[in-house]
Amino acid sequence: MSSSDGPHAAPRRSTRVRAQIPVRITSQDPAFEFSEACHTLVVNTEGCGVRLTRPLDAGLPVSVSDLPDGGSARARVANRTGRARQHLVHPAGASRLGSAGCV
Repeated sequence: MSSSDGPHAAPRRSTRVRAQIPVRITSQDPAFEFSEACHTLVVNTEGCGVRLTRPLDAGLPVSVSDLPDGGSARARVANRTGRARQHLVHPAGASRLGSAGCV
């Protein structure tokens, strides 16, 4: 198995693990109101993949809350996969979903 998604993708920094962890994704952009409870599809130390009921634009700042330890993490929507409602969410700044208890 390749450690990248394509010929120009950077290698993964950690292994993806399939896990259904209940979380809440909330937009931090005041111009875009959105908050939804969902489950992760995959997680790693760099972020998580989630399925939502509506598509979100890449780069949207969000918070990931209701983590197993009760914490939350600031993040950004990294991209939307081929299935329009599956998103990869990566931590913003120095916060890590793993350190907040997601992994």
